[in-house]
Amino acid sequence: MSKNGLAVVVVAVLIASLGLGCLKMETRLTVLQNGSILGTAIIAVQEMYWNETEISNLTSLDLQNATVWSEGGWTYGQTPETIVPEEDMDVTVTRYPGYTEYALVANLSDFQESGEEEGLNMSDPFTQMMLQTMTLNFTVKMPGQISDSNAHRVEGSTALWFFNGATIQSVDRIYVKSKSSIPEATLQLAAVPLLLALARLRRRPRSG
Repeated sequence: MSKNGLAVVVVAVLIASLGLGCLKMETRLTVLQNGSILGTAIIAVQEMYWNETEISNLTSLDLQNATVWSEGGWTYGQTPETIVPEEDMDVTVTRYPGYTEYALVANLSDFQESGEEEGLNMSDPFTQMMLQTMTLNFTVKMPGQISDSNAHRVEGSTALWFFNGATIQSVDRIYVKSKSSIPEATLQLAAVPLLLALARLRRRPRSG
């Protein structure tokens, strides 16, 4: 079975950081009402190490079409926002009377195995020291209000996680659940066709 895409990308970024020095990355996700996920990644390295082609090759991120800017001695690249493949993370949509529940799970349990396959020695002291200088953050915006998550912080409909290259090794997944209420006016509009059909049946003359 293929490795989870998110875990593989994170490992690739960790490996890239060993050659590029301190590195920051933020993954921003937006769950849509139909269950699809829009995603973009922002990666930053110190200005002297910025090379779009090299970083793209190391991390598999599409930086050739990225929005690039510099700030405070760092160069940032934000990838185009695209639909995230279903194999990279899972969203379930459950509809109840009056509200819809959304749940997102992004599996990171392949992280350790993927790192070892790429020759990344997680127990090496130098590797651990370098990993601690990294920043790996996740932001997920959900429909409605968040009801449950393992996020470090929740702000309304947005969940946020903050890791470095060492602390993310102990995480097997990130997950968040939200509820989106169906407005009363929407329910009333949905009931109109049914009420009209009942009214027509009542007006229909009885046979015989």
